[in-house]
Amino acid sequence: MMDTRETLNGRWELYFGEDDGRRFCSGDAAAEAGYRHIAASVPGNVELDLMAAGLEPDPFPSENVLLYERYEYVNWLFERSFRPDPEQRDRRPVLVLHGVNTFAAVYLNGVCLGETDNMLIAHEFDLTASLLWDQENTLTIFIRSAMNEARRYDYPAAFHGSEQSDE
Repeated sequence: MMDTRETLNGRWELYFGEDDGRRFCSGDAAAEAGYRHIAASVPGNVELDLMAAGLEPDPFPSENVLLYERYEYVNWLFERSFRPDPEQRDRRPVLVLHGVNTFAAVYLNGVCLGETDNMLIAHEFDLTASLLWDQENTLTIFIRSAMNEARRYDYPAAFHGSEQSDE
């Protein structure tokens, strides 16, 4: 069987800014809200993108990684435009994300496809109903701060893993 996958790996646009509770479905909206903008590589990670943009030093030597703690409360928006191969028009298009880090909303052309809340699994989104073939498409992934998301949960003081009871 012929492999009909297309990859969206490569250069993306990355916007980042403080979490003020708003969510953005486009880089333009994030930029208007004051988010900074740099180039990013996918697959990759934001620390290396920040280093490549000259905003931070290499995170690996000495205690440089501690400089990145300030980004734990930041939201990230990745965006990329693409045009699918028209030869694939008769196929059922599915977007597969391998490793989006944790709490994300996924948009195609400004329409929310769904959300993620687990970084350890692949996430799939059916694109069949979209206007995928008829235009240049923009894929936007808005990633919320995991630290801020964790603050929204109430954790019982006596929680001890396997000792938890539903009673």
